[in-house]
Amino acid sequence: MGRRRGSVSVSRRCLYVRALFGGASARREGKARIDHVVRAVRRLRRGDVGLVMGPSGCGKSRLLRSISRRVRPARRVGAGPLPACAVIDAVRAPMGAAMSALASAGLADAAVMQRSARLLSDGEAFRLRLARAMVRCPAGVLLVIDELASTLDRTTARTLCLSLRRWAKRAGVRVLAASAHDDCRAFLSPRLVVCPQERA
Repeated sequence: MGRRRGSVSVSRRCLYVRALFGGASARREGKARIDHVVRAVRRLRRGDVGLVMGPSGCGKSRLLRSISRRVRPARRVGAGPLPACAVIDAVRAPMGAAMSALASAGLADAAVMQRSARLLSDGEAFRLRLARAMVRCPAGVLLVIDELASTLDRTTARTLCLSLRRWAKRAGVRVLAASAHDDCRAFLSPRLVVCPQERA
């Protein structure tokens, strides 16, 4: 029998862990929970925001990947390398739309717009990736954002979350974000909150 992708050989230790914490039954329970969350996300209306909350390692990213595969249309904020150009040129859209997206992502400063995208801080790079996704999101799309504001100080995080919520309403885009920071819930006022570490 072929081994499934991502699986490991079943050693004696693996069997011991499975006996302690569950194997197939735990996976079935996890699938049922994901199915339930997917149905809830599909009920989000245009302009609504959903938030996946929980500590690192609880399954937020895995849940977002599953949702983005099953809820269409969806677009994820990328995590790859940024292009070797100025920030304003990295947002592939007409000038007005590019500047608006950068402002909504908290990068309205003229000096930052002229800086090389590859010289940005981690927090600035995250916001540039968000702006690049924003200009490619027509109304009705689900924008999926992992690690929302995780690299930002909390004052900047609050500003970004409030701006993101306003942009979603204005653009008619559904947003599903994940964060390990509890304050994002107050900043975003989400319609849907999901906590992967909790059992249904």
